[in-house]
Amino acid sequence: MPLRRYAVAVSFLTRIPVARRVPPGEREVAAASAFYPAVGLSVGAIGASLARLLPLLPAPVLAVAITAVTMCVTGAFHEDGLADALDGLGGGLTRERALEIMKDSRIGSFGGAGLTLLLLARFALYQAIPRPSLPAALLVAGGLSRFGALPIMRYLDYARPGGIASAHAGRVGTSALLAGALLPLLLVAAGGSPAAHALLAVVVVSAVVASWLRSRLGGYTGDTLGLAVCLCEVASLCCYLGPGWGGR
Repeated sequence: MPLRRYAVAVSFLTRIPVARRVPPGEREVAAASAFYPAVGLSVGAIGASLARLLPLLPAPVLAVAITAVTMCVTGAFHEDGLADALDGLGGGLTRERALEIMKDSRIGSFGGAGLTLLLLARFALYQAIPRPSLPAALLVAGGLSRFGALPIMRYLDYARPGGIASAHAGRVGTSALLAGALLPLLLVAAGGSPAAHALLAVVVVSAVVASWLRSRLGGYTGDTLGLAVCLCEVASLCCYLGPGWGGR
């Protein structure tokens, strides 16, 4: 059962074609949310492997390689959500208009600007983080960023019926949240102070995003979860800059 739920989570959050021969039901999709951090850790492990296996690459080239490979694995799933969410939240003056804009597949000015800033932030952080710390930073950021979506799914209502996240609406209970928190706690135990700071940063970012979504939309959508994941990832990576990060 846990392996099946992990496979469902992998199938939902990435382009890896597992658990697609037998389509999951709504209950399976909802239960799989507890495994989001594990999927994020797996994606982070791919980036960490590149950092380990390609030590001679110049920092800018490695940063581009990590970004490109991990986005191919996920199908830019969260990045697409960030762009759509920012278009809606930035361009929609009312709740209804914001939700309508989010459904438009085209990227507007807010979405384009937000996506550009996200990629620039990753590019800069992958280079600024000391090379010996980069694999651990990618692992922790991958796991913790996906965990950042779970409190939002637990404590906010779904903002509209239908849509890619509707199967989760009102179904992420306390048990799923606690189960999803196990991996982040293990990462903190293994990763020490930087990982602990990263978890704290993710909790703060998740709470701020949840408060913003409650006031603007009265709930969350699948796109806004992508926004939360991307912001939590950047916050996690920042915790690995360390003293004297401006020099190499």
